[in-house]
Order: sequence, then structure tokens, then C-alpha cells
Amino acid sequence: MAPGPPVSTFVLLYLVVSFLEPEVIGSPDPIFCSPGADVVLPCHLDPELDVRDLTVEWSRTDRSTRPQYVHIYRNRREVSTISRTRLFVEQLGHGNISLKVLNVSAEDGGAYRCFIPKLRSRTLSHLLTNQHLLIIKIHPSNCQIQKNCFEPGVTARSRVTVVVVSLLVVFAVVGLFVAFCVFKSRPENKGDGHAHNRPLKLTLRDTLQLTLRDTLQLTLQPIDEQHQCGQFRDQPAGGAVL
Repeated sequence: MAPGPPVSTFVLLYLVVSFLEPEVIGSPDPIFCSPGADVVLPCHLDPELDVRDLTVEWSRTDRSTRPQYVHIYRNRREVSTISRTRLFVEQLGHGNISLKVLNVSAEDGGAYRCFIPKLRSRTLSHLLTNQHLLIIKIHPSNCQIQKNCFEPGVTARSRVTVVVVSLLVVFAVVGLFVAFCVFKSRPENKGDGHAHNRPLKLTLRDTLQLTLRDTLQLTLQPIDEQHQCGQFRDQPAGGAVL
């Protein structure tokens, strides 16, 4: 039975999906607005993703146990429940899902949520019902991403670097695992009859001794042959010894 894929393969797929899936990002700083003015609740995807064929939901989460929808974009159509909200439709192709609220009033205060059902990420914002409009607080699951996403140098390219490093680590682990499996699967020679096929395990001392012995043999052999030939030349013909 063929072995199944190693666990590292599933880890690799999980890392790729986790790091490359776009995140819903809001503003890390408070946004103020005077009553009667217009305000934009910033929200976008990082990295950019065309959401023109996806569903975008803006809702309030402070009115009841169930979210109360404020603005819905579905099937390339917008539906505003309070008639004072709109999306930047021309920028949806670049992942901009910010919501513009017109003629802000005290009734607009509360908790709002930006959510794309096909993505796991979402953003929560709070609007205060006093003389100013304040957007604070991010969904806990995105706090770290939200806090860093607007800092200089922290972009989707940085996340790609993390992905590349993670892939290299995973490939190294997979390579070690494969090498270990190949080494363990090599047949072992058993029995004295095959002892000559076993690889010799020589120490450094044994290797030096063998090398010195072979060198001496190659050096002494010509000398012995010359000595024997000299003895034959000294003997008289016919084999008589004087």
C-alpha cells in the first residue's frame, strides 16, 4: 500500500491559504465627523481583490441580537436600508469596500460591521452618538493585522516574504523526511556469506596504515626484482657454480 502524503504537505497548503487570503482592513485611527456632514467608513482588502462579483455587507450589531443590515452589495446591485449610504462602486475592482454615510445624525451612532461572507475576515467599528462621529475598535481576530497594516513598510509584499520563508522551512523539513525514509528503506545484508559485500568501516588510523603499507610495497618491489636479476647474471652458463 502506497504511503499517503506527509503531514508537511497539509501544513504547506494551510500556510499558503492562511497568508495569501485577503484580509478585511479598516482604519487604525479614529475618524471624526460633525453632525450633518458626510463621512466615509474606510474598509479595503489587503492584498487587493476584485469584489465586484462578491457580496459585501455593512450592518449594525448593537440594535439586536441579529445584525441589522445598513448596506448590501449583491449581484452587482446596491441596496441601502437607510437611503443615505453608498459604496464606491468604481473602486470595487481594487478591493475598496468603504461605506460613505451621507448627512450623519445622532441616530447613526452605534456598532457597524463590514463583512464579506466568502472571506473569513471582517471589521467592527463603533460610532459614538454625541456631537462627533468616532470610529474605534477592530474585530479581535484582526487586531494585530489592523494595528500594523498602515505602518510604513508593512504591506502585502512583507506577507509574501513571510510566505516564502515559511515555504523554504517546510521544503527543508520535507527533504529531511524523504532522505530519512530512503535511508531506512535500504536493504541490509545479513549472514556471514555476504560479509564481503558489507562496506568497511575504517578509522583514520587504519586508513593511514593501509596507505603507508601500499606505498612501501610499490617502492620495494622494483628493488627486489633488480636484485634477483643481478644474481642470475652473475651465475655462469650451464648452471655451474665456481
